Amino acid sequence: MLIAINKFLDKLLFKLTTSWPSRPAQISQMINSLPIQLTLLKFLLKDYTIPIYSTTPLPAFVKFLHSQKALVSAYLSTQFH
Repeated sequence: MLIAINKFLDKLLFKLTTSWPSRPAQISQMINSLPIQLTLLKFLLKDYTIPIYSTTPLPAFVKFLHSQKALVSAYLSTQFH
């Protein structure tokens, strides 16, 4: 499940930061499902607290996503060692 959350964050970050034309409806749908992903993350990591975030301004939202991705990646790497 953590790997799926990690992949979700990867995809969302890619869609938000790439210069390719993206599908706004798909990005909106992914952003709308972010709270569900964070709730799953809280379920899997008992000490995790869902941070307060905003989707605007975009650079701050991307920074937030990077921090959550780094957290998941770090946890995954400790689990595989």
